[in-house]
Amino acid sequence: MPIKYSLFFLIGFAILFSSCQKQEEIPQKELYRTIYRSMLDTLQMECTPSFAKNWFRGIVAGQQTCYFGGRGGREAVFAFLDETDTEVLGIEADTLLVGTKKRLVWSIRHQPLQHGKPYIEIHFPEYPAEQNFHQYWDSLVNKQWKVASHPDERDKFRIDLKIPNTELSSQGGGVVFTLSSVFGSQEDSDITLSFAAYQTFPTGINRYIGFTVNCALYHAPGYSDGETEPWGLVEDAKFDALFWVPD
Repeated sequence: MPIKYSLFFLIGFAILFSSCQKQEEIPQKELYRTIYRSMLDTLQMECTPSFAKNWFRGIVAGQQTCYFGGRGGREAVFAFLDETDTEVLGIEADTLLVGTKKRLVWSIRHQPLQHGKPYIEIHFPEYPAEQNFHQYWDSLVNKQWKVASHPDERDKFRIDLKIPNTELSSQGGGVVFTLSSVFGSQEDSDITLSFAAYQTFPTGINRYIGFTVNCALYHAPGYSDGETEPWGLVEDAKFDALFWVPD
């Protein structure tokens, strides 16, 4: 090979190698931030009117949004947890602990999660481990509640918007990006009980509860790019939940 062509080949290889190195050296946080922002730019909320015992309906970031359990591939998902929440890169990880306080988490989402299909997740106020759910229910019905503006405010309702990305994990599990009420001020927010009822059966009790909510959603720390204003609002939202509590 002539010397001048060999030189061009070596220079070209060096540039290509350098470019590959730079791509491989992108920090994980920066990669996630870029993917997160891209998903937000193309995010589409959905609303196909239907009927169900578990449902959410409202305006999220200016888009009409509604989800119904058992409709459109979504299911109502409940979790009674002894838990702490750890925010990692805006992705929520639940760590189960024994003997701490309990928390009820409710959502209507695809099972399994689908890439780019967002869902609202409601974290109810926590309650002492020694208290049973029926006692907790009475406190839900008989108390005025507020929307949490910080992760430590576990005695309030936390409202999250979850955005699954099933393509990021090498294990195939993916990650879930989180926008939440707990990342900023909720001065003008409110959550109000709209109804409560129960139905008794020989093996347990159906507990029905409904709320209306208005709140602000914020980027997680490290994802805000300096913004202090909400990413979007949850407006005129209502959700009804049905819980089966065995005796």
